[in-house]
Amino acid sequence: MNTPEFRENCARRLAENANRIAALKAFVGLDGFVDEIVHVVDKRQSAESFQRLATISQFAERLAGAANQSTNIELVTKITKLGGNGPIMANALASFGISVSYLGNLG
Repeated sequence: MNTPEFRENCARRLAENANRIAALKAFVGLDGFVDEIVHVVDKRQSAESFQRLATISQFAERLAGAANQSTNIELVTKITKLGGNGPIMANALASFGISVSYLGNLG
């Protein structure tokens, strides 16, 4: 199904109907939240510099090693961004020029 002819036909039909976009409306809802992408600190050199645990396996080993002990797990937020299928879909549709209404929690 994903042939060059299929892709060319899709591109042609999209181009032929581009003038219809401004008249389209979409209602998208739910599933909104805030995504935080974090790094787990392995070793901290200073307030601004640290080495991170590179894999989930390393994080799991750190947690397993802390069983029955007191420990500190430091998380550093690298990115805070829009999350959830609803808001991401609403943004994508709006970027094409479609008039979008969104209903749902954000944050």
